[in-house]
Amino acid sequence: MTLSKKLLKLCFLPFVFTSFFALLRSHAPLLPQKPQSPLSINLLMDKAFVGDCNQTSGIGNALIRACEKKNLRYSIKKWYSHNSNISEIEGAFTHKQNTKKIIISSGSFGLNAFSQESPDTDNIYTIWTGHQVFDGLKNIIGKIDILALPKHAITESFRKIIKNSKNMRTKLVETNGVAHNLQKHDLFKANNNWIGERFLQAPSYIGVFLGGDAPTPDGTIRYFTQEEARLLGQLVAQKAKKSGSCVLITNGPRTGKHDKTSGAVNNFHKKNSQIDPVSMAFIQSMQENNATYQFFDFKFGVPSAYKAILATLMTTPNSQAFVTGESASMVSELCDFMPTGQTYVVSVNSMNRTHKAFVRSMHEAKRINWVHPNAQIIEHPGKLEKSTENISAAETIARYVIAQILKYPNK
Repeated sequence: MTLSKKLLKLCFLPFVFTSFFALLRSHAPLLPQKPQSPLSINLLMDKAFVGDCNQTSGIGNALIRACEKKNLRYSIKKWYSHNSNISEIEGAFTHKQNTKKIIISSGSFGLNAFSQESPDTDNIYTIWTGHQVFDGLKNIIGKIDILALPKHAITESFRKIIKNSKNMRTKLVETNGVAHNLQKHDLFKANNNWIGERFLQAPSYIGVFLGGDAPTPDGTIRYFTQEEARLLGQLVAQKAKKSGSCVLITNGPRTGKHDKTSGAVNNFHKKNSQIDPVSMAFIQSMQENNATYQFFDFKFGVPSAYKAILATLMTTPNSQAFVTGESASMVSELCDFMPTGQTYVVSVNSMNRTHKAFVRSMHEAKRINWVHPNAQIIEHPGKLEKSTENISAAETIARYVIAQILKYPNK
């Protein structure tokens, strides 16, 4: 090769490399990119709505874990309103030009907040979540980025409303179960700090979480009855004797709350009050069947045994949990922490149509065993495939959000 040709080749190389890197830069948005500034996670809550705060905080903590897993920088701020005063959380919607802000809220308070304050800007990503479909959700479709609901609460007609919305901005994220804020370290801490009667030593345990009366959407109270508790007690006692398990029982503020005849509210869960008749019916079945058990009565102002029992079930092999199906939050928590196949959800009279749809969806997702009303028939969903992963509702939402932000960093 002549000297002139070598010089020509050397002169041409910078042009080739410059063109190549320019081509990469032009296609960079197609590749996952990390936001240049920290993600600002903002939680909008009204302390009067404890369940909604729990859902919002759960998603916030799941986002933190997702950010840490992806090595993304973040900050988090909680905004509290009193008496649903939206003006107290208006600052959450202001933004700096180079800051990516995520705003999360839930329930009727979040619905009201996003109806009034939901700017359409590339720097703000808005998320609403809940456990059921409200009529008012139509007011925020097209105004927020993500609407997250459990699968059982979503109808085909609602899916069509979102799909046919004008600007196609709102995306529907469907979850198994309801978002919650319970963490493993909360359970272990509660167990370590438990000041009640120590749990008996046993090769395994059966945890029983008695629910209670619950309203229908129109406010009608449905009752968890003594007869249902008695039948459930028989079933659990038989299983415990067969496996040599100790039964750890607790109840809640709704257990035996109403007088079935008059509808009057009882006061069984105040300090120094007697045990409610529904819990007593379950205990009597334990005694009649000579089962080994411990009962921890819920009383206002005294730490509940729920977390300590759940931590014990998690850490003791071959342990199982039984819970009544009207508590979607408790069912979701047990499914997220108990080993696959070890959660039994009991259909009871206090479940309304939404509760029944929820239990059915969790069974179809192979996350629970379903105990039918006569407390004698257990319907197993079959074993999960090895590749199937139980992902909590909060984790499902957080993973979707982070994936969208990485895919569209300039959204």
